[in-house]
Amino acid sequence: MNKINKYIRIGCSCLCLITVLFSVVLAENNEEKKSNSVFLDWGEFRKILKLDSDEVKLSWDEYRRLLAQTGFKAKDKYRIEGGQVILSRKQFKTLLEQMQPPKKNKLIPPGDYLISKGVYKGVVGKKSTRFEACLDLEIFKKQRNTYSKIPLFREELAIEDIRINQKPASIITQGGWHYLSTEKSGKHLVVVKFSVKSSMDKGTPGLGFNIPSTPITKVTLNIPKRNIKVNITNAQEIKTTQKDKYTKVEGYLIPASYMHISWKKKLEEKFRGPAKIYAELFNLLSIEADAIRVVSQVKLNIVQNKISGITLAVPSGYQILEVTGQGKNMWNVREEKGEQFLEVPFEYPAEGQQYLTIKAEKILPEETMVADFTGFKVLKVKREFGFIAGEIKSDAEAKVQEFEGLDRIDFGKIPAQLSGLSSRPVLFAFKYIRHPYNIVVDITKYEKEEALSVIIDKANGITLFKEEGKLVHLLTFSMRNLWNQFLKLQLPPDASIWSVYVDGKREKASKDSSGKILIPLVRSQRENRDSGLRPFKVELIYTQPAGKFFILGRKKSIFPATDVLINSLEWNFYLPVNYKYLHFGGNLEREKIIKQRRPLWRTTSKSLIGGLAGDLADTSVFQPKEPLEKKKLKEIHKYSEKSKDEKILRQREQKEPVSSDESTVSLDRLSRLEETEKEESGEFYSNDFSEDGGGERLPGSAINAPVGVQSKGYVSLGLAGLLSVRMNIPLSGKDYLFSKKIVEQEDFLHLNFIYVNEWIINGLLIILGLIILYIFFKMRKIFLRPVRALGKAISKLFPSVKKCFQPKIFPIVILVVFAATKLLDKLFYLYNYFPLLPVGLALLFIISLLRLFKKQIIIVIKFLCRPAISILVISAWIFFLLVTRLFIPFFPLFALLFIGLIVSVIRLIVRFLRKRKETKEVEVEEANKEIKE
Repeated sequence: MNKINKYIRIGCSCLCLITVLFSVVLAENNEEKKSNSVFLDWGEFRKILKLDSDEVKLSWDEYRRLLAQTGFKAKDKYRIEGGQVILSRKQFKTLLEQMQPPKKNKLIPPGDYLISKGVYKGVVGKKSTRFEACLDLEIFKKQRNTYSKIPLFREELAIEDIRINQKPASIITQGGWHYLSTEKSGKHLVVVKFSVKSSMDKGTPGLGFNIPSTPITKVTLNIPKRNIKVNITNAQEIKTTQKDKYTKVEGYLIPASYMHISWKKKLEEKFRGPAKIYAELFNLLSIEADAIRVVSQVKLNIVQNKISGITLAVPSGYQILEVTGQGKNMWNVREEKGEQFLEVPFEYPAEGQQYLTIKAEKILPEETMVADFTGFKVLKVKREFGFIAGEIKSDAEAKVQEFEGLDRIDFGKIPAQLSGLSSRPVLFAFKYIRHPYNIVVDITKYEKEEALSVIIDKANGITLFKEEGKLVHLLTFSMRNLWNQFLKLQLPPDASIWSVYVDGKREKASKDSSGKILIPLVRSQRENRDSGLRPFKVELIYTQPAGKFFILGRKKSIFPATDVLINSLEWNFYLPVNYKYLHFGGNLEREKIIKQRRPLWRTTSKSLIGGLAGDLADTSVFQPKEPLEKKKLKEIHKYSEKSKDEKILRQREQKEPVSSDESTVSLDRLSRLEETEKEESGEFYSNDFSEDGGGERLPGSAINAPVGVQSKGYVSLGLAGLLSVRMNIPLSGKDYLFSKKIVEQEDFLHLNFIYVNEWIINGLLIILGLIILYIFFKMRKIFLRPVRALGKAISKLFPSVKKCFQPKIFPIVILVVFAATKLLDKLFYLYNYFPLLPVGLALLFIISLLRLFKKQIIIVIKFLCRPAISILVISAWIFFLLVTRLFIPFFPLFALLFIGLIVSVIRLIVRFLRKRKETKEVEVEEANKEIKE
């Protein structure tokens, strides 16, 4: 009992002690909270936050900061009063919910390390110079798997000691460089002691070595010599002080990776006497209609002393326009006793070779057509000589009337300095060796003939005749223009314009008082200095009413006359398919090879036909009429893949079904033609129509739509940045192409044709066929005689034909037939109509060889079927497939060869066992015979 009371007392004491300690801790925490807290009445707190109001007022800066914290996602409406943004309580709550903690941008160091400063202190010795380099190095913190390697100096320096933060550092020599290797990062001080070879007396004393490129580079060098001139490469300022027997040099270098220091003794200046000047002048006279301009290049050779300027005598009547040269931008012209003198001061006294370029001109009066030139004369020179050449830059003719003090020289002996000043052929060339001299030029003016400022390189027309009576025209001009504002076209009075595009942009046409259509033009830009003007495209679509097609009739179409010369014109006509066209008339030439032109899908996307071809590519009606060269097809394929517009339009067209008898020609592509490209021969690709000699269509050829292709028109959207709507022309019917070279201004081109309905022609042909059959029936006895004679002649040829099928003659016959078909293919494209013909001839030739060498082939096959030989052959094939990695694409062949190898090995083993068994049996028989004997 006493023990229980004892334990109770101990527990109560501990409980009291814990209670006291806990109360002390709570009291301290409360005191801290009281010291850091502000106690407000609830009413005062509501007034401060304005919780009773439904609106929150913020300054504009506060609102922008809150909005930036949301990533500018919150775009609720707000109002501004008194310069403050007022939001509703709901808007403010939404804004707070969308706020995110600011993201800290992670700083990216400029590199792995940075050497910000380099201080080099050195003392020159007899054979070497000792340096101490102090480099401020900062290594940025990055995740690395290896130590940092920092290149310091080239290996030709002898490193004595290297320390980083006054502690020995690791150095690695690799690839011709000394590298500092360390695992530390942060800022460090690297001290490197090294020596470099230097010469004190031999040649030009000096030293040089590579250094790390630093923004601040200071060099201090003590040289054991006095009265010397020190030069430090790349130093902006050099300070030299003399102390005892040493010369102390200090300088700061611009950022460079190489330091070179040289010194030499200072030379005492001696009296050298007056300067001697030798001058050589190169004068180019440019003769123009109203003036004569001179470009004179003056070459001075100053010896013995320096001069501060030069003076030249100016020819009478010439005005100085410009004087250029190194340090010779200031010049002055003074008059003295009726003569002009050009003074050119130098920025600093100069010696050696100096150059001046002087430009001057002399205005010619209208009544005078004679110009003279007495040349620039350099004053106070020991000797002057030079050259004179002339060129013409106008529509005038220049002849040398007289000259004095000059000698003619051959054009091949004109100095390069003078020929380099001229951009045109030189008319005359002279040389002089002293002053005075004079040259007089007679100038004859001629009337100027104006050249063409605008030309149409290619004109393409597409005209669609509708059977119900309507004409639709698409005109495309590839032209180059310098000054003309408009292209004038004479359209029929009843024509209605659908669209006009100039250089890919939509324009509005206007009409002048005479009724001509005016299309505004742009100016052609020059692609580069060497090439000519860049052509641009003008596209016009218009319609006009026409009479309906009857059973028989005559139609006419007129190409609009232009006020611009057309170099080449091609005009495509699409006529109804249910008619025969008996005659074409007009002043155009019809192209005969139309159906042998390149198919539409082979043309490029950068040409007009490439645009049309993209829409017609899916129609199964188009079939090639002739084989195209593989190289041309590859070039065209590459050329078409480069067009991004073509890819975009093809993706758009894939969404629209196109049947085999329907096609659409999109003018959205026609009007967005890219600029013309140059071929290797220098000719331009354009959206113009052209043909080569073989009848194939080159890129930019005309449309060759086959007979019977029907189409429909629709409106498509253009690319971004262009006008969105473009019209499309529905092209269908029979295609006829006409062309003409050199179409003069205001020249009307027209075409007329006579047509007749096909059922009339077909009816006449049926009647004619019946008449012929009736004639044959009545005169059958007469016609059967030649047929019988022909049959007898053919029967006599049968023996010769049988001989051709003999084994020895049949391969030769096949080769002759193949050569004949090859010739016919070049002339009439035979293989295009009979593509399996060469394959059949090749099979017949192989069969004839097998038939001829049947016995030899059987012997070879038996030889190859031997197990040992077959193993060697199959192993060679398997090895070839493995080495060339062809076993993957030809895996079935590889598997068959592998199976054949296994079978051959099994056959070889079976054959070996069989021979072994036979050998044993023979041995047993021989043994039995011996026993019997």
